[in-house]
Amino acid sequence: MARKAFDKIMAGLEDAKAIAAGTADPADHRVHSPGRVDAGIIRKQDKLGQRGPDDGRSHHRRNPAPDCDENH
Repeated sequence: MARKAFDKIMAGLEDAKAIAAGTADPADHRVHSPGRVDAGIIRKQDKLGQRGPDDGRSHHRRNPAPDCDENH
C-alpha cells in the first residue's frame, strides 16, 4: 500500500515538473482544491489547540541535555 501511494505521489510530482518545464500541457491535468478551509473548526472537531495535540511541550524539554551550557 505504501509503495502504491508513493508511486502516485511521484507521478504527480513528475507531471508538475513537466508542466513547470513547459514540456507538458497543463490542460491535460486537473487541480484538486479543498476550497475555503476553516482551521478553527477543524481544531475544535479534533480537540486540538492552536499548537497541536501535545501543545508543543515535546519540543520544550524542562531538563537540558548534560552537555548544554547552562548560561547560554
